[in-house]
Order: sequence, then structure tokens, then C-alpha cells
Amino acid sequence: MSRAVFAHSADSVAEEKWEPLSDHLARQAAEEGLLAELEAAGATVGAASCDYCFGFATPLAPGETCISTGTLNISGRMGSAKADIYLASAYSVAAAAVAGEVIDPRQLGA
Repeated sequence: MSRAVFAHSADSVAEEKWEPLSDHLARQAAEEGLLAELEAAGATVGAASCDYCFGFATPLAPGETCISTGTLNISGRMGSAKADIYLASAYSVAAAAVAGEVIDPRQLGA
């Protein structure tokens, strides 16, 4: 999966949203069973899209925190300009998804 977003706010349950960057990657993830695993774990799996499209499809609300493997961090691009957006490696995004918050992946001992 090339792009993943983990978002939560102080007064809501953590929500994981996963979106591949291309149809090719979506098919590959489906064939490998990754999409089924994510959905079974409660994640929302969206259609392939770019970072810009993600902001329109599932915009972040004020106060939400997002960690993404996206390539641009422009205020308001993924929704509210009052959302916190962090760009990180896939390793860091995966660690955040496991922990339920943005952490240093070394805390997981991997």
C-alpha cells in the first residue's frame, strides 16, 4: 500500500483510512489479501486516489490528526486547515496504525 492515513480526534474513536495511490496497487493489495486484512481489522479501505482527492473524499475535521505517506503537506489540502498532518515513511505510518497514535516506530521494538 503506497499511501495510508491514520486519523483521530480527542473526542472520537481512532479511525484508520487506507487508500492506495493507483488501481494497480489496489489490485495487488487485494490479490495479496492485504485489503481483506485491513477491512477485517476495522479499517476503511477507499478507492485509489491522490492526496488531493483524499481531502475531498474523506476530509479531515478541525482537531483531527493524520499521518500519511503522501507527498505534500499543504494547509487545508486534506480537509480542515486546523487538522494536524504529518508526512512519514510507510514504516512510521504502520507503527501509528498499530499503536493508535503517532509514535516513534522504534517504540515497537521493530
